[in-house]
Amino acid sequence: MSDIAECIITKTKKVRYNRLKMNIHCIGIGGIGLSGLAQVLGAQGHRVQGSDRESGKVFPLLRKRGIKVYAKHDSKLVARGDIDLVIYSLAIPGDHREVKEARKRKIRILSYPQALGELTSLYKTIAVAGTHGKTTTTAMLAKILIDAGVDPTVIVGSTVPELGNSNCRVGKSDMLVVEACEYQKGFLNLHPFGVILTTTDYDHFDTYPTRASYVAVFKKFIKKITRGGFLIKGSSVDGKIKLGIPGIHNRKNATLALRAAVKLGVPQKKALKSLLEYRGSGRRFEYKYSKSGVRFYDDYAHHPTEIRATLEAAREIFPKKKICVIYQPHQYSRTRKILKELGSAFDKADMVIVPNIYEARDSAADKKAVSAQDVVAEINKHRKHSALFGAGLDNTRKGIGKYYKLYDVIITMGAGDVWKVL
Repeated sequence: MSDIAECIITKTKKVRYNRLKMNIHCIGIGGIGLSGLAQVLGAQGHRVQGSDRESGKVFPLLRKRGIKVYAKHDSKLVARGDIDLVIYSLAIPGDHREVKEARKRKIRILSYPQALGELTSLYKTIAVAGTHGKTTTTAMLAKILIDAGVDPTVIVGSTVPELGNSNCRVGKSDMLVVEACEYQKGFLNLHPFGVILTTTDYDHFDTYPTRASYVAVFKKFIKKITRGGFLIKGSSVDGKIKLGIPGIHNRKNATLALRAAVKLGVPQKKALKSLLEYRGSGRRFEYKYSKSGVRFYDDYAHHPTEIRATLEAAREIFPKKKICVIYQPHQYSRTRKILKELGSAFDKADMVIVPNIYEARDSAADKKAVSAQDVVAEINKHRKHSALFGAGLDNTRKGIGKYYKLYDVIITMGAGDVWKVL
């Protein structure tokens, strides 16, 4: 048994804690996945600390759990001499100063997917995978299981009201529900008993050179389902599904969560009642505030399929209102690949403002190949000059005021930091 596994739990129905506790340092602890794992490890008695380049939204959650966080990166955080394990986010490069210090001191190092994988091997793990809908489906299933008294441990890619506005939960049963990301094939480290597969729209072009390679990794992941486990997939909607949030995509996610819950022994009637009470999660068409009669929402959508789904949901609520989208494409490399698809993704919006492109793991060549202005031009091919370049987040924020009288709903949209304009 590995160090982290031995120190976390034993293979029994109820979680038990080994007397041996570790000092764990997490690099990139502001990431939504690693921050969730850090909180679980901290709740299980390990002494956890972490670093990130700036104070993020999850820092208050971490501090509330007794985890010490540093809004900086410094090799001294690893060099202090009592660190037993270092876990790093996949956003952290291999030559990072804290990683190098850990290697120098021969401290055990795990990536976030590797550490999560060790945790999943000791639970009855339900992993939610797919291009879109992972967070919502994970949150929905978690709520159903909690309401049914299953008491699961949960790690999800957003803050969820049903989890106390956190992105994790520590339960006492042997059930673990996790969001399983395919980036850099990370989810192949997991050991799932059950897999929920939402969609397989081609994405993460920096990891998968072809659509065939992208689909192939999901097939490989499905093969990791343990004996006696199950796979839930499909895109149909159960006629009995009723939700308190809009969107056909959410009803599809709910159907997947319902089918998995029933598979796990939850009565369908009880699961349906739980879903009816589900109120969404952070950055998933999340209502923020109203000002001068304008309603402001924030959404994580950055892929064309997700953009269309969010706008269809918005139109369910506001069929005749004027909607302005402030859209920030995520990654130059991804934007170049999906540029033509983006052009027709905003058909249900009245106006689109593109402030910039969020840089993440992009090369100099990537940044030269496409621009925010290119995205505007592509949208205008379909929208008859209803897209504008916002010239950065600051200028976009300053310009929002002029749209109060022109639009009824403003939605910030993207996987980066576009929410800052609110």
